[in-house]
Amino acid sequence: MHFSNILKFPPKEHDGIIVLKINPVNALKVHDNLLNYLKKYTKEKIIHTLVVIDHSKIRIRK
Repeated sequence: MHFSNILKFPPKEHDGIIVLKINPVNALKVHDNLLNYLKKYTKEKIIHTLVVIDHSKIRIRK
């Protein structure tokens, strides 16, 4: 997963990166997971972070 490599894309150098790891890829699942995440977290919470969302959890790295 290219964008989840914090050595290539240090979180402090970006406004924030959200990576979705949803299998099988399904537009409705992707949309629902992203929407649920965006409802829970503010812009300030994700600035300069790497967020990895999968079907069961959310990981945030600074």
